[in-house]
Amino acid sequence: FAVLILRFQQLDRVWRLATIVASVAGVALLLWMGRERLFFLGDGLLAIRNLDTVSSPEGIPAAYKNAPFPAFIVWKLSSYFSGAHIEPSGQLAFQVFSIACGVASVFILLMLVKNLALLPLDRVLSSLFVIASGGTQLFFGYVETYTTAYLAVLLFAWFSLAYLDGKLTLVPPSIA
Repeated sequence: FAVLILRFQQLDRVWRLATIVASVAGVALLLWMGRERLFFLGDGLLAIRNLDTVSSPEGIPAAYKNAPFPAFIVWKLSSYFSGAHIEPSGQLAFQVFSIACGVASVFILLMLVKNLALLPLDRVLSSLFVIASGGTQLFFGYVETYTTAYLAVLLFAWFSLAYLDGKLTLVPPSIA
């Protein structure tokens, strides 16, 4: 790992950015290829069915009492997919949202680990430890609204560490 980290640090800014973009695309592709296709556990089928019952944004809080904001985003994605005649729109909307949260979580995780670990090898090992945790399965197209909660916890931890380091005010951690 140390050799790879050293080589990455020696790259020009353009190549470093290109490597990061390629890595993000690779993570998105990995999450998409491994996405969940059967919804036997949890409320996945119910969540997809509830999406079809919502005809306007006002109906979202009744259908998704625990997480209306992520449900609104999924509903908008589903409406877009329906308008573009991409089916199954409800299932695909949940999966795309889950994978997008996964990509954002990997980015936030890298920023969090950058604040936690000083040595490059420690950063890599810390990142792998969190990525290998059980919560990561939420980002493989899991049909639920929990993915935003996981993302929000990572965001809160990152903002809190940045606040403790004196890089942020208390407002961002309070909002997260």
